Amino acid sequence: MDLLVGTADSFERYCVLQLKAKLGGNLRTIYYNSSPFIPTGMTHGQLDAGILNPSEAVEGILSGKLRVLASFTPISQSEIVPTVPTLADLGIDGLDYGISGRAGSCSNKQVFLCGTPVMARTNRSVGD
Repeated sequence: MDLLVGTADSFERYCVLQLKAKLGGNLRTIYYNSSPFIPTGMTHGQLDAGILNPSEAVEGILSGKLRVLASFTPISQSEIVPTVPTLADLGIDGLDYGISGRAGSCSNKQVFLCGTPVMARTNRSVGD
């Protein structure tokens, strides 16, 4: 597996490094100063995948330009992402991250591994 993955903060980069440690292969990261650049990079063919929060991915998901491949955290079903497997659901254990903090902070932050529909068809699952 050879993927170029966009990240915008150190936690997202950590997610990619942990995924690489589990899967092997060549997962490389490109660090962006701002998350909105990641979906643009994916839809323009510069990235194979990206680590995004739901709010950062929703526009691309609704337009059909992005597809959620897996979630690092268990998520509630919604109209936008009715069924999203966690990495554990795909057989990649030990990467279900739930970040919790005091009330009003990033409690249960959700992190998605997203790709374009073409990338999703090429790699039938994250573990391929």
